Amino acid sequence: VPAQALVFYAKLADGYLARGDPTSAQAIIDRAPPNAGAAGYQAYYRFTTALYLRDYAAAEKAIAGTANIPDSFRGPFCPQVWFKGLIAHAQGDEAGATIAFREAQQLLLTAWGEHPRDPTRLSILAQIDAALGQKDLAITRAQEALAARPLVRDSVDAPMLSANLALVYAWSRDLDHAFQELEKIGRQPGGPSYGDLLLNPRWDCLRGDPRFAAILSSMRPQD
Repeated sequence: VPAQALVFYAKLADGYLARGDPTSAQAIIDRAPPNAGAAGYQAYYRFTTALYLRDYAAAEKAIAGTANIPDSFRGPFCPQVWFKGLIAHAQGDEAGATIAFREAQQLLLTAWGEHPRDPTRLSILAQIDAALGQKDLAITRAQEALAARPLVRDSVDAPMLSANLALVYAWSRDLDHAFQELEKIGRQPGGPSYGDLLLNPRWDCLRGDPRFAAILSSMRPQD
């Protein structure tokens, strides 16, 4: 059954990514049958493993020809240009990132509106705002998204929304609040994984800070 196959291969890949092993995650995705779920999910995992490996050509190839891609296994579908922005941002191409993020922002605002009811969509917009230097708007949106599904009431989406708030703080150069948020959710199920913090370029602005090293150390998987 394609839907079951998608969940099986996605969960295996997620496990390897969480442990900081994108090479094994990529091998799992390569073994998935072509019809194991929507093309967008295949693109998401190929993109993510390539991004963790800093193989930006492979990341570009992963999203080529796929118009809409989920931002995570349970996240909203986003336009291809959002992922192009992430690649440019990871490479330090701020001019290219700005062009891509502006286009993504306009597409999503048109599709979702200024205040989408879904907190995960609001959280995506907050990240784009932060990437474009719209600090106050970004933080407000990310806080509103988490307030709609707070950690005390939601164990599924709230950790992801909290991680996105931490990222918004980090991209807005509010590092103290970024670390406060990460320390709160660093070991919670559904929060940022060890592999994500270790390898995802989106956290590069925190590397070198001893607080980041301490969080990573506390999350390191035990073999």
